[in-house]
Amino acid sequence: MMPPSSPQVQNQSIVRFQNGSVSSFTYSNTVNTPVLDPQLTAVKTSLTPEALLGQPIVYVVTVTNNGNVAAAVTVIDPLPAGTAFVPNSALLAGVPLAGADPASGLPLGVLPAGASVAVSFQVLLQSAPGALQLANQATAQFAFRTPDGRTVNGALLSNTLVLPVRQLSVQVAKSLDRAYTFVGDTITYSVTIGNESALPLDDVVLTDTLPAEMAFVTGSVTVDRVHWPADASDNGIALGTLAPGAARVVSFQARVTAFPPDGQVMNRALVTFRVGAGQQSALSNPAVATVIDPMLRLVKSADLSAITTDEAVRYTITAYNDGEIATAVVLTDAIPEGSLFVAGSLSVNGTSMPEARPEQGVTIGTLEPGGSAMLAFSVAVPEQAGRKPPFVLANQAQARYSFALPDGRRIADSALSNTVQIELRLPVMSAHTDAGPPVVEPGSIASIGITVRNSGNQAVEALLFDWLPQGTRLMPGTLYVNGVQIANIDPAMATGLPIGLLAADGSILISFEAEVLHHTFLTAIQGRPRVVSRFTLNGKLHERTTFSNAYRLILEHGDE
Repeated sequence: MMPPSSPQVQNQSIVRFQNGSVSSFTYSNTVNTPVLDPQLTAVKTSLTPEALLGQPIVYVVTVTNNGNVAAAVTVIDPLPAGTAFVPNSALLAGVPLAGADPASGLPLGVLPAGASVAVSFQVLLQSAPGALQLANQATAQFAFRTPDGRTVNGALLSNTLVLPVRQLSVQVAKSLDRAYTFVGDTITYSVTIGNESALPLDDVVLTDTLPAEMAFVTGSVTVDRVHWPADASDNGIALGTLAPGAARVVSFQARVTAFPPDGQVMNRALVTFRVGAGQQSALSNPAVATVIDPMLRLVKSADLSAITTDEAVRYTITAYNDGEIATAVVLTDAIPEGSLFVAGSLSVNGTSMPEARPEQGVTIGTLEPGGSAMLAFSVAVPEQAGRKPPFVLANQAQARYSFALPDGRRIADSALSNTVQIELRLPVMSAHTDAGPPVVEPGSIASIGITVRNSGNQAVEALLFDWLPQGTRLMPGTLYVNGVQIANIDPAMATGLPIGLLAADGSILISFEAEVLHHTFLTAIQGRPRVVSRFTLNGKLHERTTFSNAYRLILEHGDE
């Protein structure tokens, strides 16, 4: 191509003058100044008609010098977002530009007037832009020298090149074997991965993160109906390469372990794969199952927090249906160990059921959503010798219930109430008497010690009766209760000898001396003291009588 003729700027001066009445003018010589201009153009094209993830794009920038002076040219091309330059791919007129980078500048050298040169380079599409278009524009920076030695710099833009981005067509469809489920049920999920593209998908991995209310069933994975026991849903299932037009079906099972807050378990499968050097992913549709649960709730209570023997406590069990489906309920309550059911005391919603017993199960009917039913009964604590700690009545109620899913399945389950503990307040009393010597005679002294023990958990006020044996009299100043002398006491008083507060797991020792009196027909000094203990519980006074062991001292009469 021949350069255009050099343009010139012509300039000539004119001089006007006047002499008297005569006016005239004259011209100077003409000066021609040549104009120097590279007149560069930059055209950007692509050898790739559309961009594809993971595939290279070949850009070409052609620079033409339509001017009349040579210019040194450098092409700078900032890459579009989501692309990366392929190192050492830049070519200038087919010759590699080692180490050159379009973002830093591709040197084209000196471009003579009338000449053109093309530089090409490759980029890799790593991620697709939201608009599915790659827009890019190059800049050509140039410099030339004038005949007088000056350097002139300039720059120009190429056209903006827009390439469409073609997405891969990868279909991920997720399904499940049931739309309705319940806590404890197992759901089978199936994920179909289809490659509808013309390129193979490499390193395909399926990941399916389950909701918190579900647990993966180990060993349940199948791929195209082939068992894959080593793979777990949460860790991803490696499927290798998926050829164009091919599809794979992955199935696995998960168990519903808890009721979700919104009543549904929903999740999506994620498929990651590689096309060329680009990593990509695709999401499935959401798979949703509705969890049906009557949310049966049992609340158990008692009208007393502590009882003693020969008292009754009334239990109340309320069943609530906090769910959204009707359920049939049978309540069962085992009688606490150490207590007896009070016959005829059971009622349901206030209606007496005299023949029913809680340990045998009581049908309370169908509870509608938001409904409730109440079962009440009483138990009593009988007197029981040798009762030992712990002194507590503890038990909880159980409900067996069933409900129907919308798909026709009928589900049976059970629920437990809270545990109700009632303290059993018992003064476990015992008394033991030691007396001596074994043989006495009138006028001699007998020593008697009575130990009263409370091995229970209820403190009592204790009174001692029949403590001074017949045929004797109390020796003054010898009566002691736990080492404290008791004076001015009448052994014959009907109210008994007050021995004070006997604490739980405590004991009291009563000791005294008695003089043996003369009695013609009396052959032995014998006795069996008794202890009367009293305490107040639930506003009621309770009284217990405890007998000591019997003792006998032989009475010998001297010769008269």
